[in-house]
Amino acid sequence: MSQFSPISVAFAGLRVIHREPKAVLSWVVIWLAVPVFAGIMLALFAPHTALPGGGGISGLIRQSGLAIALVVSIFASLWFMTTASVYRAVLRPDEHGWHLFKLGPDEARLAALAVFSMIVGVPLVGSTAYLIYLISQPVLLFAPGFPPWLVDAGAAATAALEIWIAVRVSLAPVYTFDTHRYHLISYWDLTQTYFWRLLFTYVLVFLQILVIIIVGAMLSSVFEFAFGHAMLQITLLVSGLLKLVEIVVVWIVFCACQAAAYQAIMLNPPPAFHPTPSRPRRVKPTLAGD
Repeated sequence: MSQFSPISVAFAGLRVIHREPKAVLSWVVIWLAVPVFAGIMLALFAPHTALPGGGGISGLIRQSGLAIALVVSIFASLWFMTTASVYRAVLRPDEHGWHLFKLGPDEARLAALAVFSMIVGVPLVGSTAYLIYLISQPVLLFAPGFPPWLVDAGAAATAALEIWIAVRVSLAPVYTFDTHRYHLISYWDLTQTYFWRLLFTYVLVFLQILVIIIVGAMLSSVFEFAFGHAMLQITLLVSGLLKLVEIVVVWIVFCACQAAAYQAIMLNPPPAFHPTPSRPRRVKPTLAGD
C-alpha cells in the first residue's frame, strides 16, 4: 500500500476475514465461550439466581463479587487480545493462525492506554459539554431575544472539535502496539495531514458496521419468526449469541482499519512527524584498568 486510500483502508477488515478465516472463527468461538463461562459461574456460586425471579447477573454480583470480577477480567483480557491479534494480522502478515493469539506485554500496553484514555477522555467530553451549557445560560437569561440556534451551533462546533481530536489521536493504540512506546506528541503528529482521509475512512467503516448490524437483526428476526413460539429460550439464546458474533466482526473491521491506516501513513509520514525516540542503552560501568 504505497498511498493512503480510504476505500482500501476501510475494507481492510474484510481482507483479514478472507485471509485468516480460521483465526476469525477462533476469535468468535472464544468470545462465545465467555457467556458459557459466566453461566457456569452463575450455577456454581449462586445457582438460585439463575431461576426465574432469582436476580440473574445482578444477583450473582450481590452473591459473589469474586466470580463477577473473574468474568470481567477474562472479558477485558479477551478484548485486548483480540485487538492485538487483529493488529498482528494486518501489520505482520507472515504470522498466521495461532501465532496471532498472544497475551503478553503488547496486550498490557493496550490495556494501560485504554485506561488512560478513559480517565482523560470521559471527563474531557463531559466537561466540554457542561461548559457550553454554563456559558449559554447567562446569555439566554440576559438576552431573551438571543437566537437559540446560536447555542445549538456552539454545541455542534464543540462536537466537531471533539470529533477532530478523536480522529487525530485515533491511531494511538496501533502506534503503541507497533513501537512498544507511549508518546502523546507522536500520536498527534502522526495524523497531521491525514485528518480528512481518516474521517472519510471512519465513515466507510461506520457504514460497514451498520450493514453488519442490519444483517444480524434480519437473521435474528428470521430465527425468532421460525422458532420463537415453540422454543422461546433457545431463540433468546441464539439471538444473544448472534449479537456477540456481531460485536466480534464489528471489532475486527474497526481494528483492521486502524492498523491499515497506520501502515499506509507510516509509508509516507507527515513532515512534522518524528518517530518516538528510542530509549538510551545503559552502559555497564567498568573499573579503571579493565
